[in-house]
Amino acid sequence: IRCSLGTMPEDNELIGMAIEKLQAFLNSSDRNLRYLALGMFKEALEKTQFKERFNIPDLHSKVLTSIEESDTTARKIALQLLDRILTPATFADAVKTLLEFSKRACPSDEFFGTILRIGARDCYALVEDFEWYLLVLAEIQGAPTPTMQSRQLHSSAT
Repeated sequence: IRCSLGTMPEDNELIGMAIEKLQAFLNSSDRNLRYLALGMFKEALEKTQFKERFNIPDLHSKVLTSIEESDTTARKIALQLLDRILTPATFADAVKTLLEFSKRACPSDEFFGTILRIGARDCYALVEDFEWYLLVLAEIQGAPTPTMQSRQLHSSAT
């Protein structure tokens, strides 16, 4: 699968088959297969042409589910992958989900850091409602990255 995704042209049939297998891995009850699928989707989506060409159904929801994994490496990859797949339409729901996870997780700093990093990406391109985002920033004021939060509060308020 990795070889196909890394070397084949985007219009090749093998790419479609590789995506289907990765989706099966992502839906597997085996945590190791889910981890492999997350990692390979992350690698594939680093290529701009791949992200624009393929619409992967349920990837967003599967990534959000994977964030709750007890395995910290799988959670870390899921958070990185989330950064690549969010759109302005899905950003607010993802932030709400991350805030919910952060209330149950210890430590919650990786969830807060992800919200801050993704929110600030491309000069707040994903933020459609700045009033809501300011409320989110106020809610996570205890985040371990107060400098980043302060900068975002200042820049999004101006």
